Amino acid sequence: MVRIGESYFGHRKLLGKKGLASGTHLKGWGAPPSELLELTREICDRGGFHSMAIDILETTDGRYLVNELQSIFGQPVDNLMYLDGVPGRYVEDGDGFSFQRGEFNAHNSFMLRVKHFAELLGEKR
Repeated sequence: MVRIGESYFGHRKLLGKKGLASGTHLKGWGAPPSELLELTREICDRGGFHSMAIDILETTDGRYLVNELQSIFGQPVDNLMYLDGVPGRYVEDGDGFSFQRGEFNAHNSFMLRVKHFAELLGEKR
């Protein structure tokens, strides 16, 4: 899961031939469970994090465990999320989260990061 400002993204890391997901660069695209969007918001809000990647493991009995928080993260793909083959992001809509179509991760998401940083600077004036 990734949060940059008010944008949320998520995808699954798929298991490779050795049964591990780490380092395979295999992605499973689709809507992340709403629990993960909520968990990402809660972690970032509690920590005051504005740009964060969160690695979350799912146990065999369906529980979610946070494995790692990364404030500096790379991005080996053009988009961090696809829903039915369409790139986009989730944003909060008052009742939860809604999907917005679009290419929000150009240049390794730096445009989105800079836009959010400018918004933060504007709030402090």
